[in-house]
Amino acid sequence: MRAAITAAALALSISVGVPTAAAARKPQPVTVMSYNIFQGSELSHTLSAGSLAALPPAVAADYANVIASNIPARAAAIAAEIKASKPDLVGLQEAVLWRTQSPPVGIKIPGTATTVSYDSVALLVKALRRLGLQYRAAAITKNVDVQATGAFPHDRKFDVRFTDRVAILARQGVAISNVQDQNYVAHDSFTLLGSVPIKVPDGWASVDARVGRTQLRFITSHLDGLNDSNAPGIRAAEAQEIVSGPAHTNLPVVFTCDCNATSTTTTHHELTAAGLHDSWAQIHPHLAGLTCCHRSFPSDPEVNVADPKPKQGIIERIDYIFTRSPFKVLAERTVGLAPGDRTKTSPKLWPSDHLGLVASLALP
Repeated sequence: MRAAITAAALALSISVGVPTAAAARKPQPVTVMSYNIFQGSELSHTLSAGSLAALPPAVAADYANVIASNIPARAAAIAAEIKASKPDLVGLQEAVLWRTQSPPVGIKIPGTATTVSYDSVALLVKALRRLGLQYRAAAITKNVDVQATGAFPHDRKFDVRFTDRVAILARQGVAISNVQDQNYVAHDSFTLLGSVPIKVPDGWASVDARVGRTQLRFITSHLDGLNDSNAPGIRAAEAQEIVSGPAHTNLPVVFTCDCNATSTTTTHHELTAAGLHDSWAQIHPHLAGLTCCHRSFPSDPEVNVADPKPKQGIIERIDYIFTRSPFKVLAERTVGLAPGDRTKTSPKLWPSDHLGLVASLALP
């Protein structure tokens, strides 16, 4: 009798659409985003300063570009992209912290200035909150940190501190554990003023996340961005550190990055040879998927995010969302290049010099 009742109840549940236990266990799709949100200046004046006397005006010129790039307005534009895409996790590159100090003390590595002028992560979280969205900074990794004195109009001098970072944002309701942040052993360096060696550490951030019933490890990084002869080898070495470090897990893996490397490079090969799948290439094998970069003129190293029709345009695919099985890529798209994506300020600015990537993933 009991068996007959049980069978009847099961038949009834199916007929009225009540989910079975197997259906209830089906993992929900996970949406992830990767975005290089642009630090505000390529620091071209500072990096090319040839003497100690030339450094303060160079620092001031670069910081003027940071101010003109309107980080708060661009954070609002990126927040709107996030609202439209609804990612569970966001990997951010160039999530820079700018700080100042007066009176100036000169070159400091790492910097000592504490007065915050622009905190890219905090501004983005605040902009999301204004849109009714609750995201939190789940992990932040500090990379290069340097400070120098700028000479500004009206005989003003103060120090400007640049702290490069990568960060992970998590949507409210996403459970986070095992937070990791680390700098790479492999690193590049450059010489400031022809005599001051500056180490340029890059790093990665990683979290274990639970989205509904889906568990994964989410990693983000910004690989070496210097344009010197050492850079390709250093990027490949950093990729190997990802493979042997945070990606060395039994969990499904999502790795987002501005890898500063196209799909034909050793860096890309190191990642894919280790079982990380280039999700864009999987789902769009015949689309270029270019992500970088707005520039005013090819000969001008300063990015112009205000240019409505970038003359150099988007010419490279160097931003990626990599996955490792058993994830299946359901969809992937770029964001940040539609006219409506620009800021509501005057002049209207692009959210970043890079495009963002959004992917929808599921476990089979």
